[in-house]
Amino acid sequence: MQKKGILELFDMKHVLFPESFDENVSMIADVINNFLPWSARVVEQPTLDMMKAELDAGRPIIVPAYASSLQNVYFRGFFPYHMLVLSGYDDTEQTFIAEDPGTQYGHAYRYSYDTIMSAMHDFLPGNVAGGSKRVLFTSPDLGSTADTDGDRDGLTKAQEFTYGTVSYVFDSDGDGFGDGIELQFGYLATKNEQAVIQQGALLIAPGSPQVYYMDAGTKHHVTSEAVFFRNGWNWQMLEWISDRMIGNIPTGSPLT
Repeated sequence: MQKKGILELFDMKHVLFPESFDENVSMIADVINNFLPWSARVVEQPTLDMMKAELDAGRPIIVPAYASSLQNVYFRGFFPYHMLVLSGYDDTEQTFIAEDPGTQYGHAYRYSYDTIMSAMHDFLPGNVAGGSKRVLFTSPDLGSTADTDGDRDGLTKAQEFTYGTVSYVFDSDGDGFGDGIELQFGYLATKNEQAVIQQGALLIAPGSPQVYYMDAGTKHHVTSEAVFFRNGWNWQMLEWISDRMIGNIPTGSPLT
């Protein structure tokens, strides 16, 4: 599941940017603000008090770092650029509480305030240790990013999550039509309806309780439960399609 999520993030990134091994915080903010159900902003030269205030408000912070300066004993191999998420802090111990993907022991890992503030460096090719002091402050609210359309399918980010479409894919159901166009004309953008309208299919649409059986390119109303069960069908066989699509199918004689 975790691997799938990482691969999905790569797919999102490739909509906006070419292939790369490391990304600066500005690129990551663009991916978040175009495709994810939350938002982020780049903050230059964040102070300790600023970061603690964000964490007090329940807003995690994404921190880019020069990995060697983190001095994490569980790191293996050399990788100059690293990212982690701060989820809290402990003033008594003078530590940040982090989620660090660089080690299997990274859950609720503790880094001192000084370590994080010192290791914090945005990606700078060939010189991560000289990168600027930047972080990403996050928010569970979409804010102004609600109106973005990163995949250019005619739906805003807010609409993508309302309708359940894939926020970074122009054609979520792979039927050859963009999500925005399909919804504009009353079709489903999350299901390839043409693919399910086949011989023997059982169809139903939200605007009517009627069930239809497909035969020879026409739909036939199944007039009763008795007819339904007599044919050996069960409710799990129903295929939900849009009212617009079911209305386009020629009607044949009812099944009685």
